[in-house]
Amino acid sequence: MAKSENPIDSFRRQQRKKELKKNKNVRIKARDAKVAATRSLDEVKTEISLLERKRDRNDEKTGLDATETKKLERLQKELRIVSAESVKRKALLEQAAIERDKELLAAQKTVAGVQKLNESKYTLVERYASVYY
Repeated sequence: MAKSENPIDSFRRQQRKKELKKNKNVRIKARDAKVAATRSLDEVKTEISLLERKRDRNDEKTGLDATETKKLERLQKELRIVSAESVKRKALLEQAAIERDKELLAAQKTVAGVQKLNESKYTLVERYASVYY
């Protein structure tokens, strides 16, 4: 049976193709975000080096099969994602440290701020817990 030439059916097929393409892009973005959040740079580099060694070792014979080649390509993409994310994390940590230092300096300029810092550092949970008081 051939596909019908009904314009409504062809429109629905086109809409279905667009929806599948959109869903694929959403899944890829979600997977990349998960990789950036969970994987470390060392893990990815280790896996890449293992596959590259296997490829170099087996280069005379066969090299990598199709699944391992795809895995190597995916790991290289993950390496780019994770390295970019680690740069962002470092920048955010530096910025947070700078803001924390500014707040600490501002608190040290006032008497109330100094007292609050001292209380947070040197509080006694139970002042009269000792027998000598």
